Amino acid sequence: MTLDEADQTLRDAMRKALRAYAVELQAEGVDTESLSCPKLDAYYLVLHQWRLDTLASITSPTTKAANDNTTVSAELAQVSKRCAGLFVNHFKRAPTAAETTMLVGAIMRWHVADRAAKEAKAKAPVLDQVDVVLAEDGKSVALYGYTSDDQCFTQSFAALPMAIDEENIIDDEWRAAADPTKWVRL
Repeated sequence: MTLDEADQTLRDAMRKALRAYAVELQAEGVDTESLSCPKLDAYYLVLHQWRLDTLASITSPTTKAANDNTTVSAELAQVSKRCAGLFVNHFKRAPTAAETTMLVGAIMRWHVADRAAKEAKAKAPVLDQVDVVLAEDGKSVALYGYTSDDQCFTQSFAALPMAIDEENIIDDEWRAAADPTKWVRL
């Protein structure tokens, strides 16, 4: 999961929490036409700050270097504590368990996926040479990578929408597009 995907997960969690809060306000008699009331706006700002603090926390050098969930959990606990203070200041109540779980749980899932991706990348072969090959149909591109001890690995891409000529292939761009975790040994 990328940082953008983690952010989208947080945005989705915010949307869900905002919807639930809007329903709660409606139950209290707030008119549906005036749902952009100060209470809902303040709720959004608190969630927004929580999201920004969480993203700052997961991209911090401490969290990035962490190899265990304990360090990440401690970082996120600090974020949750600061944001709980925001809830108390704005709403005179602590965040509910559902609100906390939505945001912290989403980030923990991101961290686990991110760590798994880093481990997979570390296991990727170290290639000395990568050749870019265009198939005869002009739509399929494959990469062949070679290690210093002459092991061969391959990787291919989805077919292009239209055929291209070999002189139009920019090898460096295809090499850069290679996913280090997708090399298959031949």
